[in-house]
Amino acid sequence: MPSHLLAKSRPVGREIVDVTPQRAGWDHVGFRALRLADGEVEQIDTDSRELCVVVLAGRVDIQAGSERFDAVGNRDNVFDDRAPDAVYVPPGHAVSLRARGDAEVALCTAPGDGKPRAVRRIDPASMKRSVRGQGSNTRYVCDILPHDDPPPAQPPVGHTFKVIYSGQLTQRKGLSYLLQGYQRFARADTELTLVGGQVGGPEPLRPYAHLFKHVPHQPRPALAERYRQSHVFVFPTLVEGMPLVVLEAMACGLPVIVTANGPAGIVRDGIDGFIIEQRSPEAVQEKLELLYRDRDRCAAMGRNAARRAQQFSWQAYADGVTQHLMGSAP
Repeated sequence: MPSHLLAKSRPVGREIVDVTPQRAGWDHVGFRALRLADGEVEQIDTDSRELCVVVLAGRVDIQAGSERFDAVGNRDNVFDDRAPDAVYVPPGHAVSLRARGDAEVALCTAPGDGKPRAVRRIDPASMKRSVRGQGSNTRYVCDILPHDDPPPAQPPVGHTFKVIYSGQLTQRKGLSYLLQGYQRFARADTELTLVGGQVGGPEPLRPYAHLFKHVPHQPRPALAERYRQSHVFVFPTLVEGMPLVVLEAMACGLPVIVTANGPAGIVRDGIDGFIIEQRSPEAVQEKLELLYRDRDRCAAMGRNAARRAQQFSWQAYADGVTQHLMGSAP
């Protein structure tokens, strides 16, 4: 009698393999892998099952309900030695995939448990690699989505949603757009803290004085503690070089809302936070509302941001310089 566990892949065609609980004779996991040509679309309804879309090769745009992730994928083929890009989708969502060039995707499903969870992109840096077997049978397994991840969303009731900004209080940092955006967003259970020294007179801030709490320049340990007590860091700067305040906030586990003027080389849009259009109070309002409503995603982005910040530490810099020098040695 043939084994239910033996499912051979197809070397050609759109469908690589399709293992459903019914075909396998079990109750839970489903696995389907597809080859998509450039521009090809795959539509999925998660119904009562949760879904993990793993981009095995190429790049794919993923729409899941109201959430969109562009150009998901970081490998040219399945033999690239790196963790893959992936997106988690809870039950009850319509999902659309569109290939950007030839791509291969895996669709992994399991029954939902009824707990509220958020659509989110899974940072490859968060995926652990485990070793199975030994000798010639050694295999390396990438844990893309462990059974206890993502955790259920935490209800926001009774917790003040804290927004923080750190830097000079000047329009050069896009401060008026932050204040206007926060004014549109503000609720009874939210607060805004501005940390830093004021440039010029107080007149530009007076119309918004009721919206924020001002804290003078803080030493780094005190500022880090304020970051850890906040939910999101906003820095809509107009002109910037390498903004250390953004990295410091990320290192403390905060998702960040920034413009492309400086932080764009650090922040991965939709993973560690959001890169918004400059001079746009509407964009500030939109992203604050998104993170306020979805605390699970806010927390996940904060964890991603902390891991991302580690890549810009002095130790990482020293390791990079050493590797470069060793590579260029005769």
